[in-house]
Amino acid sequence: MVQEEIRLQYSGMILFLSRMISIGTGMIFSLMVLRSITPEEYGIYGNLADTQSYFTLPAMIVPFWTTRFTARNHEGSPKTGLTANLLLSALFAAIYVLLLPMITSVFHTEAYLVLYTIIVIRILEVYTLSAFEAILHARKPHTIAYGFLIFEISKIIIGYALLVQLRLGLLGAVTSVIIAYPLQLIFYLRLTKEELRGKIRWSYLKEWLKASPINLYNVTGLRIAAFVLILL
Repeated sequence: MVQEEIRLQYSGMILFLSRMISIGTGMIFSLMVLRSITPEEYGIYGNLADTQSYFTLPAMIVPFWTTRFTARNHEGSPKTGLTANLLLSALFAAIYVLLLPMITSVFHTEAYLVLYTIIVIRILEVYTLSAFEAILHARKPHTIAYGFLIFEISKIIIGYALLVQLRLGLLGAVTSVIIAYPLQLIFYLRLTKEELRGKIRWSYLKEWLKASPINLYNVTGLRIAAFVLILL
């Protein structure tokens, strides 16, 4: 396979523009959510995101190494990275499900158990997305911006249908994001299908995990410092 030359200036500009556009799309989606749910539900909406973030802490540990090994043309590193993150997502999703009764009890949100259960899908999506983006960072960084725009635009379209047309309220807000992610993932899968033809190299994973505690300490420290947010 012939490796494409990475156009750094073009990639940087496209990524920057996509983030700028996301400011507008984010505001539009937030306005739709605010007009569709009560203040109490908006608090639950924020708490759902905070709770999810604690179970996606390790989502970037393996991708950190996947990008570097892929850029150095280590055979099988893209497939190894994706497989490892999928396994991690299954592990932390299972832990989340086991802790779910305690989480809803602590926050007195038993009435929203269905929504807290649905969040397990987002946990799986975040790990998968991180793995794909790690591969693309090494090969085609500009395409990450395209995928991000697909997600943002899809989120607004789906959100309009669920929040404005069907008036599903908080369920619609959560579901809009969950449905938009797979569209982005499908796009990334098509872009990385050649890289994913390699074999899984478990020796890489052992090497990555041995060198990963420093990364884990960093992300854990940031979340502990912001722990008060989950209690609001």
